[in-house]
Amino acid sequence: NFEINDVAGTFDGSMTFLSFCDDGVTISGRTDVYGTFDTDTDELLTFTINFDNLESDYITLDGEISLDLTMIPYIVTMNYYGTDNASDKVYWIRDYKLTLTEFSNYTEVELTGRFYHPDYGYVVLTTPVLFVIYDDDDFPSDGSLVLSGASGTNAELITIDYLHCECK
Repeated sequence: NFEINDVAGTFDGSMTFLSFCDDGVTISGRTDVYGTFDTDTDELLTFTINFDNLESDYITLDGEISLDLTMIPYIVTMNYYGTDNASDKVYWIRDYKLTLTEFSNYTEVELTGRFYHPDYGYVVLTTPVLFVIYDDDDFPSDGSLVLSGASGTNAELITIDYLHCECK
């Protein structure tokens, strides 16, 4: 069920998944979506998906993911809870932001946000050195990710090349 306004360049609606399966993962539940598009080119400008009780085999998700393509860098923001279906433990992604800057043959990626674990607390994610992912690669060739926790604890993942990394 979608409504599209070709004059204003807006859309909104909902999607219901009933045992939808892709690559062995099955999901069920309803999502609400809305966004904007360029009325001259039909290119997507913004997109938001809200979900409440979107359930897979292992986890149930509640939250929102938004994409903003109106300026460079592109920004994806995420805030959602994931409840483990077996244990009822709740995990939380809060103020997670993925920033993507595209160049001719690579993309720079910045990550920020907070991840809460029900048993171990939280970590704050930052990328002091932006990840660089070349167009033909699946993984970064450069960059680092720092996870900071309580009492000044932290861990760092440093990219050596697109196949190797080290942890400090």
